[in-house]
Amino acid sequence: MFDFSKFYEKVSDKTLQIEVGKTYLSRDGREFLITGTSGDTEFPFLDEFGYSYTDYGGFVPDGPYYPEGRDLISEVVQDA
Repeated sequence: MFDFSKFYEKVSDKTLQIEVGKTYLSRDGREFLITGTSGDTEFPFLDEFGYSYTDYGGFVPDGPYYPEGRDLISEVVQDA
């Protein structure tokens, strides 16, 4: 079984609260739109590509192919 604990430790700001319909900036500088929920209690939020996140933006690594920098760290605020 894959050990997720090392990835959780890297998400330092657990005050972020993910919401469906909002766009977030990842640790490595990419933007991801949260489009829905998965029904999973540990990783309830899904982005536009179907990848799962915790309620505070921690990314579910899907094996060794995804960098640790995909954790969501802040909401992207559009200028009016």
